[in-house]
Amino acid sequence: MKSHCTLSRTLFILFAVLSLLSCNDFEGLENRVDELENKVSSLEAYCSTLNSNINSLKSVIDALSECD
Repeated sequence: MKSHCTLSRTLFILFAVLSLLSCNDFEGLENRVDELENKVSSLEAYCSTLNSNINSLKSVIDALSECD
């Protein structure tokens, strides 16, 4: 009887571990992370462009302020 309990427990643990391992679908998560990385890269490029435009506008404002 003791060996039957040990065997049942071992099979249950093995089944549980295999079930958990088979449920991991990381491809979908990897795709979402890739999409987010692409969006962040686009936002960084846009931020850089905005900073450049702001600096240009500041230069124009400073030049106009000197003329007063």
